[in-house]
Amino acid sequence: MPNSPFPLDKEEIQLTEELLRIQNGYYLKDQILYLKDFELTLTKSSFVGLYPTGRHGLPELKQIFIDEEVMSRGNLYWEGQATDIFERGCIAWVESTTHLLTEISLYDLFFVMKKVKPFLIHDSRLKINAQVILDKYQVRGKSSDFIDDLCPVSRIKVEIIARFLHGHRLIVLNDIEEILAPSEITEVLALCRRLQTEGVAFLYIGTSMERLLSKMDRLLLMDKGKIIRMVEKNDFPHYLNPHGHVKSTPIHCYPVKSLQPPLVRLPGLPYLWQQDVALSLHQGECHALVCPTLSSMDEFIQYFNGSPIFRQRMTGIKFQLLPESPIQTTLFNGQSVLFNLLLTIEQKLKQKFFTKQFLKSLQQEFPAFLFQTIDCQDIDELDICELYNLIFLKILIANPGLVVMVRPLISKDIRFQNHLLMLISLLKQYRIAVIVLSLSQDNWYKVADDLIEVKEPKDVCALEN
Repeated sequence: MPNSPFPLDKEEIQLTEELLRIQNGYYLKDQILYLKDFELTLTKSSFVGLYPTGRHGLPELKQIFIDEEVMSRGNLYWEGQATDIFERGCIAWVESTTHLLTEISLYDLFFVMKKVKPFLIHDSRLKINAQVILDKYQVRGKSSDFIDDLCPVSRIKVEIIARFLHGHRLIVLNDIEEILAPSEITEVLALCRRLQTEGVAFLYIGTSMERLLSKMDRLLLMDKGKIIRMVEKNDFPHYLNPHGHVKSTPIHCYPVKSLQPPLVRLPGLPYLWQQDVALSLHQGECHALVCPTLSSMDEFIQYFNGSPIFRQRMTGIKFQLLPESPIQTTLFNGQSVLFNLLLTIEQKLKQKFFTKQFLKSLQQEFPAFLFQTIDCQDIDELDICELYNLIFLKILIANPGLVVMVRPLISKDIRFQNHLLMLISLLKQYRIAVIVLSLSQDNWYKVADDLIEVKEPKDVCALEN
């Protein structure tokens, strides 16, 4: 296994009872490389954490695990045997949205895939057995309940138990932190530990380094579709203080740097005058800067909005600051979509902006969904996602080198948040660098290439991918 960050020789694999192995995996789709030189080895009854620095490659890994997707290149092994695909029923993928039938009761759910004869499905004996299972694993619910009747933590636990009963040997937990409180996550992990003794392996994909270092047996770091480092449990104490809090991140042990020169380096950030810290961005990268207070965020805004040092560093690079409420400051209410786009075009293009040929060239260059409201005569008729489509289309047309966004995820609407993250990913695809100023980590791990958490004045902890 050349160039692997964690090679296992044949004797080690035999001793540890290998369950799954992906060797030199590549996954290319629509000319985009989602997995690159991907190396993953999981053993039976293992409990492994995966810390992704972004969402890149995770949906494709899911397709390979549970949708029988074939990799573009590489080798797959299941229980030591080479295979082209992972067959359905071997691996389960449990996340915030359930993949189970929600219209059947729990006792039907537990036994319907156990090849029970149809006339026995509603047998009272099975109902009793199902209740015994719920009680055994401390699930709050009755065997006659439906999936939709359960609270989130009970639903996650029921899905894990069902996958165990149906014979899945590896269970992947992904994004459950979005719907569960910390105490509920601990409850779920306790269930996983019990099932681990029954021979089930778990891969926990999480965004809390503290939880991963305190709860897992091994930690994998994934960046841009590649496993870049493995940290064994014996090394966990190096990253935790006596109170169990992260004092440093293992990502620093294996920094991933672009081979291309950075678009811009920004030393001397206002909050860090006494620190030797440089924010280095490459084209198409997104860096999230998590500020502890609004006042500290204001310092960064002032820096990006007029600091002579910043202007000097940005010489020759177009820059755009997207304020906290961009709809009020970047769009003209009561005007058409075309009128708002017109204001984005440079003066030399304004004369031909309304020609069909020029509009067609824009539609060929950018995704079609951004133009769905192009004929709207009053932007007040658009919903928030459509308004942000217009704002981001204006950014794409202007084509700045760097965009700084102030608290873009301030809305708690999940639909809007997911849509905004998708739009930021779109900017990255067009090689526009993005800096996000936020008061919390939110969901920035899904799109950010670097996460810099400012703890207190003159003290920064950089989680660098």
